Amino acid sequence: MKTPAALRAFRHPNFRLFFVGQSGSMIGTWMQQIAVSWLVYRLTGSALLLGLVGFASNIAYLVVSPVVAIFIDRYDRRRLLMAAQGASALLSLLLAALTFFGVVSAWHIIAIMLGIGVATALETPTRHAFILDLVEHKENLPNAIALNASLFQMARFVGPALAGVFIAAFGEAWCFVVNAASYAWILLVLTRIKTLPRPETTQRRDWVEDLRAGFRFVFGMMPLRRLVIMLGVVSVFGASYQMLMPLVAAQVFGGDSSTFGFLIGCSGLGALCGSLYLAGRKRVPGLGRFVAAGPLISGTGLVLISQTGTAPFGMACMLLIGFGIIITAASTNTLLQSVADEDKRGRVVGIYVMIFLGMQPLGNLAAGTLADMLGAQNALLLNGLVAIAVSLWFIAGYGAWRRAMRPLYERAGLLEQRTG
Repeated sequence: MKTPAALRAFRHPNFRLFFVGQSGSMIGTWMQQIAVSWLVYRLTGSALLLGLVGFASNIAYLVVSPVVAIFIDRYDRRRLLMAAQGASALLSLLLAALTFFGVVSAWHIIAIMLGIGVATALETPTRHAFILDLVEHKENLPNAIALNASLFQMARFVGPALAGVFIAAFGEAWCFVVNAASYAWILLVLTRIKTLPRPETTQRRDWVEDLRAGFRFVFGMMPLRRLVIMLGVVSVFGASYQMLMPLVAAQVFGGDSSTFGFLIGCSGLGALCGSLYLAGRKRVPGLGRFVAAGPLISGTGLVLISQTGTAPFGMACMLLIGFGIIITAASTNTLLQSVADEDKRGRVVGIYVMIFLGMQPLGNLAAGTLADMLGAQNALLLNGLVAIAVSLWFIAGYGAWRRAMRPLYERAGLLEQRTG
């Protein structure tokens, strides 16, 4: 039976195996994220501390990802993934123990999440770059990226809902235990994946110059520069909505941890729909339209949720927010990787992760501060208006951007592409 075009990356056994392994790991990760946010809110009730935890979780993306990306281009990516996953598992167990014994404080959580953030800043760009090793053929890379994104969003839909139920029934600590167990599962899967060996260079190279070369490639060309500017704005002003959701769930909608979990789950469902839609596309050219439309859609969702006081309508708004953010992020990731030189792929992915995930801590701090001063709903309103504005800016210059992208498509052989 022929594999459908939207699932063509599954023709590769390594990708299928990795997909199965990641499914459990990502659900555990989302359960832990929800449990951490709710635990901090339960202990402190502070929007600022929620923002500080979000900052600690993600700041390593901004500092570490572009540096470790140099090693992604040099060393075995599977081993790097295993090291990062193992470190995260141990830190999750430590957080579970502190919570079980009732001695956990906000500062313990901040310190542990900072450590997990460093490990994740190594794991995330390595995982993105590892996808090409799994599918082996560049024409299947866009489909593999979209399917991987859909898996992440499926976990984002399932994980928060499970976390809400677990927290209400058993407490936050069991979510941390489940996450540690999910890391053990992906480690087992990684031991079974066999890819073609990558040459590990012993040649002395200037890592600073390697890093500069990656930044010159992305920021030195107008079309790629505009992509990452859009991505950065979406990260700071769009994706920071998540850390405000405990406040919205409890103070605006009068709910509990289950309400919080379902709100985040709805954004995951919207993002899952966006990822699956992108997975069905056969060509890379044309993805710029999704980059342009994403902030307009997510910004509209943020504006609408800031004006409602009912949970059902709020959940509908979260569908828009999740859909808009993922089509911008996944399309940008596909465009950057598809036009990147192979010897710069790891660094390009590292810069993508730095911008999309590394800028979120700044947005979390800003959103937490705004929520303390103006209220959570007004903070969401301001963020939504900024997202809409940057979308209109990109749309206004879309013709020039598309013309500037054409030579990059030609060099990568994407204009003749029929199934990629």
